[in-house]
Amino acid sequence: MARGELKGKGQRTRRALLEAAEEVFGAVGYHDASIVKITELAGVAQGTFYLYFSGKREIFDEVVA
Repeated sequence: MARGELKGKGQRTRRALLEAAEEVFGAVGYHDASIVKITELAGVAQGTFYLYFSGKREIFDEVVA
C-alpha cells in the first residue's frame, strides 16, 4: 500500500503508530524500544504495524525526521 493512498482509518492507524513510537523512543531509547511496546501503546496488533512500516528503523527515521 503506497503511503500516499491511505485514507480515513488507515491514516488514523498510521498516526497512532507514529505517536506511540515517539513516546516509546523518548521513554526508553531506540535500543530498548520494541514493536511490541509500540503496538501495545497504539492499540493495534503487531501484524498491523507491518502494513505501515517495514521495521523499527523505518518508523524511527520518520519520528525523528
